[in-house]
Amino acid sequence: NGTVSVIHEEVSENLREGLSLTVERLGTPPCLLEDDRVQQTLTPEQKAALEAAIERGYYEEPRQQSVTEIA
Repeated sequence: NGTVSVIHEEVSENLREGLSLTVERLGTPPCLLEDDRVQQTLTPEQKAALEAAIERGYYEEPRQQSVTEIA
């Protein structure tokens, strides 16, 4: 994949001497709301805030809404 090779080249060129990076998995990250750890540790209010942020594009690039707009 061209994108992966571009990212690899960029990281390789800019990684500080003595450091390394290991990629264990490529793919779409899982939704935070489907993570059992999230479901078990967040309060109902925190889950609602996370849902609102995801639905309104807070985590998109570029960000669709600010924290203030979501609140």
